[in-house]
Amino acid sequence: MTERDSVGAASPTQTWHIIKKLEGQCEIVPSEQITEDNQEINNPEITEKWGPFASQGDAIRP
Repeated sequence: MTERDSVGAASPTQTWHIIKKLEGQCEIVPSEQITEDNQEINNPEITEKWGPFASQGDAIRP
């Protein structure tokens, strides 16, 4: 496993979203975690979403 793999940069088609939860904490999650097929998209704990981003690094760059 490469260092890049260890931080979650999976396949070239993998994209990422930032989600903000009610308590104010943000997380970077794989896009498939918040798709309509996954119940996380309807989670009332998620107050905001940004993305998609091509990588986790892109998601945290200003």
